[in-house]
Amino acid sequence: FLPRILPYYVDRFGLIPADFVGASVIDVRLCPYQNHLRRFAYSPEQIQRWERTDADKPLAGGGYVGAATFPADIASTDQAATKFEQLRKLSPGAVVMASLLPYELRQDIRAIVKSAPDGIILRIDQPEFSPFQVASMVAYAKRKLEQLGHPDMSLWVVPGQVTPNDAAKLIGLGASAIAIDHWMKP
Repeated sequence: FLPRILPYYVDRFGLIPADFVGASVIDVRLCPYQNHLRRFAYSPEQIQRWERTDADKPLAGGGYVGAATFPADIASTDQAATKFEQLRKLSPGAVVMASLLPYELRQDIRAIVKSAPDGIILRIDQPEFSPFQVASMVAYAKRKLEQLGHPDMSLWVVPGQVTPNDAAKLIGLGASAIAIDHWMKP
C-alpha cells in the first residue's frame, strides 16, 4: 500500500465515492483543471469517459471543454470550510489540502486559511514565473501563514522543474514539501 493523493477538482467531474478509499491526502484544487498541454480544458476523451457518451455523439461536439465551465462545487472560499468537512467525513484518515494558484495569492491565502484546511499547496509551475518570483511567492505565503496565526500549517509547493539545490532553497524559504515529479520521468 502506497500513500495516495486524491485530486479533487471543484467541478467534481468523474469522482466517485470509492475514490476516497485509501486516500492519504485530498488535494482540493481551488483552481481550474490544467491538462498536460497546459490548457485549462478537458479533452474530448476525458469528457467521453466521464459522461459515457457514444463515440458518434460526443459532448460538446467532440471538442475540448474549458475547465471551470461546469457548475462549481465550491463557488466561493466561504463555502470551502463546509466542503473540507464533507471530504474529511468521506475519507476520515486523509489530510485535506487546498491548492491555490499564485495570481491572487494575497486575497486567496487569507480567505482559505479561514476555511481550516490541513495545509496549502501552492501551484506555481507556470512557465511565466522566474525562479526569483517562485522564491518570493513561497516566502510571502509562509510569512502570511505566520501572520494569520498558522505558522505550523503545511505549505507544499509545486514549482515545476527544479534542481535539488532549488528544492533545498524552497524548503529554507518555508516550504514543507516540494513536488519533484519531473525527477521521476526519464
